[in-house]
Amino acid sequence: MVQDMLRFGSIKSVSSILFLVAVTFLLFLYTNSSFQAPGSKSTLSLGGLKDVLRGETATGSQYTESPTAYTTQSSNQPIRTFLVEEQKKHLKGTQEVLDYVRNQCEKHNLTAAADEPLKLKDMTWLAPTTYKEHKLPYKFCPKTGSTSCKRWFRRLGGDETPYEEMVGNHASKWFSSWKKIMKEDSDRNPEELFKEFYKIVIVRNPLTRFISGFRDKVYRRTYFQAEMEEAMPGYRNKTDTEIFPVFVQLYLDEKVHNYHFTPSYKMVKLCQYPYDMILQTETTLAQMLMVREHINSTYDYPGSRSEEGKDKQSSSDLAKKYYSTLSEEQMERFYEFYKYDFLLNGYSKLDDPNFPYLNW
Repeated sequence: MVQDMLRFGSIKSVSSILFLVAVTFLLFLYTNSSFQAPGSKSTLSLGGLKDVLRGETATGSQYTESPTAYTTQSSNQPIRTFLVEEQKKHLKGTQEVLDYVRNQCEKHNLTAAADEPLKLKDMTWLAPTTYKEHKLPYKFCPKTGSTSCKRWFRRLGGDETPYEEMVGNHASKWFSSWKKIMKEDSDRNPEELFKEFYKIVIVRNPLTRFISGFRDKVYRRTYFQAEMEEAMPGYRNKTDTEIFPVFVQLYLDEKVHNYHFTPSYKMVKLCQYPYDMILQTETTLAQMLMVREHINSTYDYPGSRSEEGKDKQSSSDLAKKYYSTLSEEQMERFYEFYKYDFLLNGYSKLDDPNFPYLNW
């Protein structure tokens, strides 16, 4: 039948059949007990595969860079479609989220005074270099998928480098800060100009965000080396689960500090800025489709580490593994430390069946 369609030049029909075959194959993988990603020695369990299909930005139990299993370009469309559909199951409406956050801010007396001016020179407001075309300032917050957002902004700015080959993504040359925008539009009233932009921010469940920071800065790299060595001599030879509770204690005791672990509501001024959309790392791919539509862009958003095939263990499984090493007192202090990240966004906690998504 395929030969007949090719004979008649019915390319679209062939593409449709190939797409259906790909989806059928994915469904087969989804319903079987395990799946080995192409180019990887790691095997995903059924639960792990389901979490990957939810689009969670997970990390494996041991740090290994594997060949990219899936690209971040259009050839990834069958898996991207699967991810988006899974994320939509946990998606909240844009206005629904804004209303929830605003109500929680008011409930906890965290809203800004009516006459308090917006600090628009904040350097952590980033926009594409093509900001006059793409009026999209983004409030930076680490460990929420910010690198993916910056890669996408590079694409919006005209950089055609494949996503997986982009390096130096945090360099200021790729973006327009709000300070730069105000300088270039110095004849405009800053607050009136600000209203013309579609302002976004990405937040994340603090339990998985903290793990991401720990694995990146402490386990894989050498942030806080002196403090960690003093608290746990020879810690570089220890396992991640041995190191984790020691680092948590140091952080809760305020013996170390880094903005990668700062409660996000403080960093992004969640109760002060008039955001147009609050995205969640757990559902970013689905939400970015709406952002793309708003700014009239056809550029795909970069895939997460799990979509690229680099991470083999779900964020849910990782969280259970890491936080099981903490004492009851440490868990209580952790929840208190990130109290408003949970309350303002409505994030689920570890024992919630809906973890790590919003739960309201």
